[in-house]
Amino acid sequence: EWAGLYTGLSPAVVSTFISQGIYFYFYQAFGDLAISNGLKLDAIGSLCVASLAGSVNVMLTNPLWLIVTRMQTQQPNQTARPSFVRATLEILEEPQGFLGFWKGVVPSLLLVSNPAIMFMVYEPLYAACKRSLAKGERVSSRTVFVIGAVAKLVATILTFPILVIKSRLQMSPNPNNTSAKASSPSIRTVVRSVVRENGGGIFGLLGLYKGLRAKILQTVLNAALMVTLKD
Repeated sequence: EWAGLYTGLSPAVVSTFISQGIYFYFYQAFGDLAISNGLKLDAIGSLCVASLAGSVNVMLTNPLWLIVTRMQTQQPNQTARPSFVRATLEILEEPQGFLGFWKGVVPSLLLVSNPAIMFMVYEPLYAACKRSLAKGERVSSRTVFVIGAVAKLVATILTFPILVIKSRLQMSPNPNNTSAKASSPSIRTVVRSVVRENGGGIFGLLGLYKGLRAKILQTVLNAALMVTLKD
């Protein structure tokens, strides 16, 4: 049973490796291009370069992450989760064909804003802590860790509904409904479906935050450690 928690791990690791490689390649390329054109890569400039690199990365790796998502989910009519090849073929067999590999790409592009939000929260908090110290004194690693965790927490809470919508868009279509429209729901349709499943009304919107706790444990600690090591 525990092995089920690691379904799709191998392609997820490979996709992460490829995704990080693409991101850092384009980050370096866009950064060099900006510098060669006389632009200064300050904090805002670096953020813009990171956003561009992130957007290119999303466009190139969305098919991989869609396949991984399909491998990690199982429809009621399936006896087992699909393999990499089976998941790929299932996507190609859907009405969208090859373009179906870019399901959920719009929410994925919106998620590029997550680091930007974290940055906007982190920098003022870090500056405030630095102002409270004596001249020449460094902000402690513990403080940096806490600030990084708070900043990532805020960014995660604000963007988590987008992640839920993206996951819903990338899930296998309902086997009981074979229409083209049903196999490719819009963002509005997904939001309405989540709200309806969770009782409707304002409280139904809380369904967009299902799984938030696990995501916080995954991303907040990682981000806090990253900014601490960077500092």
